[in-house]
Amino acid sequence: MKKKINPNWVNKYFRVRYSSKDPEINEILLDQWVSDTVEIEAAGFEIRAKRHSKE
Repeated sequence: MKKKINPNWVNKYFRVRYSSKDPEINEILLDQWVSDTVEIEAAGFEIRAKRHSKE
């Protein structure tokens, strides 16, 4: 069964709580959106510029 992806979460960044004792245990905190590009890049993500369609 394929799960539906919430389009509001695509291309967005959220905080994650994880266990240092058991790294397989983690929790995405969907109520804690990260918008600071410096913080996002420091976490290892690459920010791509949005392309705007020409009118």
